[in-house]
Amino acid sequence: MLQEFAEFEKRYEALQEELNAHPHDERIINAMIEYYQARLNVITMVLQKLEEVKQTNTKSHAKEA
Repeated sequence: MLQEFAEFEKRYEALQEELNAHPHDERIINAMIEYYQARLNVITMVLQKLEEVKQTNTKSHAKEA
């Protein structure tokens, strides 16, 4: 997961440089939108996994009590 976030950061920096060089290029703007959508998808997956772990831990503690 950390490697994916590092790759996202590299891609984001490259897109920002491209956008600064060509601020009206529709392709770069669309790539930025896709970047944010992909990053949001990864964050959503992480949150879902954390919720699954939380529920599993809650059930485990309930069985022990």
